[in-house]
Amino acid sequence: MPMLLLGGGGPPRAVMTPAMQSIADVLPLSHVVGGLRQAWLGSTDDPHVLWWPLLVTALALAVSVVSARRRAD
Repeated sequence: MPMLLLGGGGPPRAVMTPAMQSIADVLPLSHVVGGLRQAWLGSTDDPHVLWWPLLVTALALAVSVVSARRRAD
């Protein structure tokens, strides 16, 4: 729940306290949401903002495949 609230699914970063912003800076979801937001709004032409979303998606896919294979055995 804290990752959802601090990672961009809750209050906007602008209204967070400095302590909350510091915690949000180390959460991967913050970078995913930030990259997707910039790409969605067209506020950047830098393709590197999508690295975090792609990395998290690839890792989640790998973990789910390994988990499914273990359950099948």
